Amino acid sequence: MALELSKTSWVCAFAVPGDNKATAHKIKARDVDRLISILNSSETKAEHQLSRPLRIVLCYEVGYDGFWLARLLMARGIRTVVFDPASFLMPRRGRRAKTDRLDAEGMTRTLRTWLSGDREVARDVLIPSVWSKKTQSASSASESTSSKSAPASSGASKGCWRCTGFGSTANALARGCWNVST
Repeated sequence: MALELSKTSWVCAFAVPGDNKATAHKIKARDVDRLISILNSSETKAEHQLSRPLRIVLCYEVGYDGFWLARLLMARGIRTVVFDPASFLMPRRGRRAKTDRLDAEGMTRTLRTWLSGDREVARDVLIPSVWSKKTQSASSASESTSSKSAPASSGASKGCWRCTGFGSTANALARGCWNVST
């Protein structure tokens, strides 16, 4: 299964092993309960169709939503692969249609190829733990405020915190309401 994530909606595409056609579902962004429901129903249908147990593998491109979704899905036992969007092999000639649905369907083919062992089609990204990301962000925010090279409220700092789900913590840092040295 592949996800194409945007701020307002997610497109999830599921392809049964051995079938080139992917079915796509559009859901509201961050609607994890609906996503899990689609995952479960797709898995059940595919197992029935193939008459054997399957293990769902889900992928998406790292971006605005960061890694919180991967951590959540892995905590629920779903193997999750996060790809670097700049690493996808793309045809050099001509223009191609670009929609979230087509991107999600294409990503299912990329995932299938990647899982079969061809790591040249895309590069996966290491998913940091919440703790390591929080520590890294706090330490760089501490260094930047002490050296006066960049304010703690810079867009990059807020972006790092938002990706980990700690957006309000970045604002607290900017106001000096939270001690990062501990």
